[in-house]
Amino acid sequence: HDPTLTTPIVIGITPRSILAVPISIGDNVFGMMSVQSPERDDAYSERDQSILTMIADQAAVAIANARRFEAVNNELAQRLAQLETLEAIVRDLNATLDAELILEHLVARVCTTMKADAGMVALISENRQFLVVKSLYGYSVTNRQFMSSGWSIDRGIAGKVVRTRLPEWTPDVRVSSDYMSSRDSTLSQMTVPIKHKNQVLGVLILESDKLAAFNQEMLRFVCQVADHAALSIYNAQIYQQTL
Repeated sequence: HDPTLTTPIVIGITPRSILAVPISIGDNVFGMMSVQSPERDDAYSERDQSILTMIADQAAVAIANARRFEAVNNELAQRLAQLETLEAIVRDLNATLDAELILEHLVARVCTTMKADAGMVALISENRQFLVVKSLYGYSVTNRQFMSSGWSIDRGIAGKVVRTRLPEWTPDVRVSSDYMSSRDSTLSQMTVPIKHKNQVLGVLILESDKLAAFNQEMLRFVCQVADHAALSIYNAQIYQQTL
């Protein structure tokens, strides 16, 4: 019993002795393990501490292994969902030359798989000076009206992606000097170019109400989706021109 210790939170009978050890591996602390005696002062010895520490160390290994197993399972589940989404997108792309329908299915499927709160596809205008929104998911009526007129490729993260031809992952849009707000609740954004033969046709944008909602693995997947979509969008545009 050490009177200098902070008074513990007690549920039930107040203990007269407590022995507590961390459940940890290296610098990673998972929690603590304790035993208590409501009857005796100085109830526990150094040997008791050694035994409890050994048990806590074994528990720490078990917890670490369980967490790694869970992480691997989650990663596999996410990858499976991505592959299923990609398969469905490819099927959608091959089923029609209707550009509007292609983009509608594309945005909805990608947003659902990536758990994005909103998303859009904006294509380059004929004079290649503006981005024009062609498909939206998760935006309010006000947002839809605001974005219907499009915006210059000199503005926003999307404009930067068009100019650089490189994807942009923005964990916190609040600190981005390029970000142009389209939703008040957006905190992170992923913007990927849609390219055909090195020419940018447009951008695929995903938005989330969470900070750092996307990661590099997600970015690679969305880039893969955009590559598949680019050819279908290009073919649909050519088809529309022949009508």
